[in-house]
Amino acid sequence: MGAEPRERGARPATDRWLAAADGLLPAREGPEDTADRLVLLLHYGIPWGSDTSWVAARRDRYWGVDGLLSNRVRAATYRAANLAEWWSAIAKEFQAQPRDADERAEVARLTGMPDERAVRHTLRWQAPLIALRAQIVADAFRDSRPARAGGLP
Repeated sequence: MGAEPRERGARPATDRWLAAADGLLPAREGPEDTADRLVLLLHYGIPWGSDTSWVAARRDRYWGVDGLLSNRVRAATYRAANLAEWWSAIAKEFQAQPRDADERAEVARLTGMPDERAVRHTLRWQAPLIALRAQIVADAFRDSRPARAGGLP
């Protein structure tokens, strides 16, 4: 299940996803915005249609204040010395990877931000809120698209 074709260098994927929730969520800036975008990239990089994805098999426990996403995002901050390590650990744990070159470039850009300590702090202390925001964005984006088989939660 790949990303939709689009012109290379167009708006980042996270801009398109966040635009679907325009009016539903207040915009965030700085480390909070970076944390939101990284978690969205993580979510969309999970192989939801795969029979071998342990996360896909536990969709019912994925979202929520005490869900897999929130808990694992927070836990990964304790094991990582920097944001690149956090991304590597959480992506490996969720079997997630960016789906195309633009998403890879966005992950590289976001994990290399100069305020990476503040981003990790946000991921640690706002994990339930970030998961909730990701769910709102994912729901809004899904509702804005034509239905597809094997769709994302």
